[in-house]
Amino acid sequence: MRVLRKNGCEVEIPSGQGCCGALHLHSGFREDARRLARRNIDAVLGGERFDAIISNAAGCGSTLKEYGELLEDDPNTRPRPASFRA
Repeated sequence: MRVLRKNGCEVEIPSGQGCCGALHLHSGFREDARRLARRNIDAVLGGERFDAIISNAAGCGSTLKEYGELLEDDPNTRPRPASFRA
């Protein structure tokens, strides 16, 4: 965050943001991963508009990119996962 701010970026941490669910997903606990994904999507898309989502953990960043696939059959979250990834 320090480097981004030093370079003129506005950095926000959405309230309600939490674990991305990567460990749950990789351990086979897909429903727990879906629950965490829904919470993060709500936190990020709940009101403010962000230009980018940045993660310093490769596994978490990868999982964030997979939210659309993880939630593709969930009628309560469409089209939000696609918007989240865009």
